[in-house]
Amino acid sequence: MSTDSIALTDAPPSSAVAFPRWRDMLESVYGLRCEHAPGDRWGSAIEVCEVGDVKVARVCMSRQTLAPQRRKEVSEDSLFLKLVIGGHAVFEQNGEQRAFRSGNLVIVDPARPFVESVDADTQLIVLTCPKAALRERGYRSQLNHWIAPDTESADVRLVQDMVRLIASYHNRLEASTKALLSRQILDLMDVVIHRGTSSVQGRTAEAVLFRIKRYIVEHLGDEGLDAAKIANGVGLSVSYLNRLFRDEGTSLMRHLWSQRLERAHDMLGTARHARLRVDEVAWRCGFASAAHFSRLFRQRYGFSPREFRESSVGQETAVRCGQ
Repeated sequence: MSTDSIALTDAPPSSAVAFPRWRDMLESVYGLRCEHAPGDRWGSAIEVCEVGDVKVARVCMSRQTLAPQRRKEVSEDSLFLKLVIGGHAVFEQNGEQRAFRSGNLVIVDPARPFVESVDADTQLIVLTCPKAALRERGYRSQLNHWIAPDTESADVRLVQDMVRLIASYHNRLEASTKALLSRQILDLMDVVIHRGTSSVQGRTAEAVLFRIKRYIVEHLGDEGLDAAKIANGVGLSVSYLNRLFRDEGTSLMRHLWSQRLERAHDMLGTARHARLRVDEVAWRCGFASAAHFSRLFRQRYGFSPREFRESSVGQETAVRCGQ
């Protein structure tokens, strides 16, 4: 984890960062140009932290104006999701102007020109979401105009609540929990980005495969997981799923069994699961019987699950003892 903290968002104005440093950070981290009227009171602070693939910032701002710098390496690889939690911000883009107040959510693409003006004592939570991660999921990653999700929607309010929770707890979470939250908030970006009735069938094959594989990973422990259940879970036909995996040189069920074996291999090879019996590992990975698991494991790796565990535990012990 890397953290770049200038000051806490609830710090008083006296502890806020000086304007030159603030301006330099906004430019280097977010690709934004900042302008501040010399006569206005200054007192801005920001805390930035990486939560998996997502950058999270809690911001308290004085009156100022922001606009994207035309720097490709900063401005064109992410979308900004901004949740106003105090004060208000006014966005101007494509000849349209709109004020966003406390509780409002806005998604903006810094690769497109816009102007953001904030009033004194405006507070925001800003998520920087990688466009590559959005494209991988089949979501829109290029916006010609800001998106203002309907905050009356329960789905949108759920996203807002998750953003608040991530911003509140990020510095107390384990790295593994941060990675999980990052994946979940990126998955939920579909709720706030897409307008209309964009169907999964209309997205790229790569994005559909990503969602299918994610569904399989999340349900590996279900020994009843089969082609029909997977197809129903992702809202597609079995024939379409088989065609997608055939284009990858495999089949849906071969991929499923391969993922189960890989998870079992990982569990048997780490001391964290050493107290689990081999048959319990098999059950947690979706195998109906220990005998079936042992047979497939030996075919895949060349030795039995028990033999692999004994060898792995011995090697791990030797490393810890410095042998």
